[in-house]
Amino acid sequence: MTIFDLAKIWPRFGELAPKIAEQIEIDAKYDVYLSRQAADIAAYRRDESFELPDDFDYAALPGLSNEMKQKLQTHRSRTIGHASRIDGVTPAALTLLVAHVRRGQKSAKTA
Repeated sequence: MTIFDLAKIWPRFGELAPKIAEQIEIDAKYDVYLSRQAADIAAYRRDESFELPDDFDYAALPGLSNEMKQKLQTHRSRTIGHASRIDGVTPAALTLLVAHVRRGQKSAKTA
């Protein structure tokens, strides 16, 4: 939808300066992506300080490559933030790790 389309419904949109109308269109087109990015940033900040158990067995974590398991086991990071700074550790590996630890924590609470 363009400003021109909106002006058919709300004529005041047709009175906007061309530069302002163009910026409004750009903002509207990218809003979904910017909102998603803001949510990703919020999730990253939330998980940055997520603590990993000292005795976590990375070798038993299904879905991780052997290289990821070895790197995580060698460094034994205390938090996801620390693990994210290990060279070669992927966002997918971190997501899998957080999900697995959280699932284990929920299982321990209900047991």
